[in-house]
Amino acid sequence: MRTLVLHAGDHTACPYGINLFPGPGFPVTGVRPLRGRLPRKLRDVVEHRTHTMVDVPLRAVPGVRNAELVLGVLEPVTALAAQLKRRDVPPYAGTLLVMISC
Repeated sequence: MRTLVLHAGDHTACPYGINLFPGPGFPVTGVRPLRGRLPRKLRDVVEHRTHTMVDVPLRAVPGVRNAELVLGVLEPVTALAAQLKRRDVPPYAGTLLVMISC
C-alpha cells in the first residue's frame, strides 16, 4: 500500500514508529521540507492569518495522486487535508486519510 506521510518535518524521523512502516509492498514517502527564505515567509504569513497549517497538505497534492493512503501526523498538519476530503476536493477526495492523534 503506497503511503504518503503528512508531517511538518522529515517523515523518516517522525514519532510513533512511522520509520518502521516501510517494507515489502508498503512504500512510504513524505513531503520535502520547504526551502528558501521567501517561500518560508509566505507560508508563515498565510498560516498565521488563516490559523491553519496549509503548507504541507498543499505541497503534498502531487504525492497524494499516487498514494493509496495518506497518513497525517497530528491534527494541525492533517486539518486542511481532512477539510478538502470532506468537501470532495481531488486528490484527497478519493484517497484514504488516517490521522495519528494524541
